[in-house]
Amino acid sequence: MSKNFWDFSELNFIDVFKNAMRKTMSFDALGGPEFIAKVLTRPVPLNPAEVNAFFGSKSQEGDETLNKKLSKFVFMGRIERIHDAFLEDPCDLSTASDEDKQTVFDLIQQHTKFYSLADATEKPAIGDLVKVRLKEGDNGAWNLQSGEYVGVFENGVVATLQGAPDGGCQSASKIFNSPGAQFLGALTDAWTRTSAGYPRCEALTDSACGPKDDPTFSKCKTSIYPNLEQKATKFDTHSASDVMNAIKDSGQSTSVQKIMWAIINHEQPTFEFPANNPSGMQLDNEASFRGASEGDFDYQTCFRDNGGDQRIFAGFNTLERAMKAFGKIIASKQETKFKTLSGASVSDDAETMTWNYYRSWNTAFSPAELETLKTQGSVTRNGERITPTHSWQQSKTKFQSALTMWG
Repeated sequence: MSKNFWDFSELNFIDVFKNAMRKTMSFDALGGPEFIAKVLTRPVPLNPAEVNAFFGSKSQEGDETLNKKLSKFVFMGRIERIHDAFLEDPCDLSTASDEDKQTVFDLIQQHTKFYSLADATEKPAIGDLVKVRLKEGDNGAWNLQSGEYVGVFENGVVATLQGAPDGGCQSASKIFNSPGAQFLGALTDAWTRTSAGYPRCEALTDSACGPKDDPTFSKCKTSIYPNLEQKATKFDTHSASDVMNAIKDSGQSTSVQKIMWAIINHEQPTFEFPANNPSGMQLDNEASFRGASEGDFDYQTCFRDNGGDQRIFAGFNTLERAMKAFGKIIASKQETKFKTLSGASVSDDAETMTWNYYRSWNTAFSPAELETLKTQGSVTRNGERITPTHSWQQSKTKFQSALTMWG
């Protein structure tokens, strides 16, 4: 292994990778889906300061109690399906030559640090495959700086499959493709499907995920409307005037209509809607799309979105039907979260629309967080910095253009 095998100037690719996965659902601080990771370093006990720094308000115990809980630990780990896109698989540091130890150490440190949240009953070893959970990070992508250790998936599988001659340096991608190892990939995929509810296919490995549309619904989690008809996804393209007319026929107030138009122009400006769905209305996420009921939808589809998640989307036989359902959802948000567009000026309405968008559509920020977002460009929550893909001003400009077109 050469010391120059990795060009550290390419590390900005990590940001590109993370930004390729936009937010598609809400998570709590440690509520992300689970993955299978390989343990890269020996787990070491956490001291009270480290526990409190990572868990924050989740840890209410005193230092004396925490000192006794040596089962809380931290280690570096590699999620092959994510890290393989931008990081080589490092050797076991103990097997690296003296010349390569620093290079291997640096590479390991670029991987993810996993913490045991609760008192673990089994501490993993280097080379074990473990179940881990990622947190939400910037722009809704996975936070690859730190995550939660859930439990051991399989002891010593990596070392057993690699064999002694390779000294723990064989790439994990080779392991999973090696003879006799197909069972391991099957188990990994099965765990991800059952534990996470549905699989995520990252944008940079999209070719390995198969077709985006799944008429069988085997890739999606359970719909909140299990009796609603299931269909394949068909894309329908409409003109701006057709979309405007359908919005105006929705029966909603002028403010709600303008909000509908602004969101559509921001997110689907070509007016090419899957299953006539103009706004990504999902039927596996009841909380974010309150206001409409099962009778407002004609069918449902299972389609992988741009963030890599297989989601259940509402389907409509006509654009008019879609806008009536969308209007009900926006009207509900205007009653609870959104501000009404006053109509005083296009600029004022665009400012209000930007507030609405980051309040309870693209993100779910509190009013105080919105003030921070507007002035600083990002929000820090639970120690994580959240930066939307578009800045406040960029979104306002988009909304101003859309509202000017509305008239």
